[in-house]
Amino acid sequence: MKKKLLEINERIKRISELYEEHEKEQEELIRNIIKGAELDRRLDQIQELLRGVEEELEKEKMGK
Repeated sequence: MKKKLLEINERIKRISELYEEHEKEQEELIRNIIKGAELDRRLDQIQELLRGVEEELEKEKMGK
């Protein structure tokens, strides 16, 4: 009986360890998703600025 309880206790410990690993990986994944969204937003800003520069260059080209 005691041996069975020790085995069950070890399984519970392993489950707890796996769950902690899962939580850490999930938190890291969420951080990476947020970081990716921030990078996408910055890229959108860069593209918007580039469009403005291209428009200005086109106007200059037409004016000459």
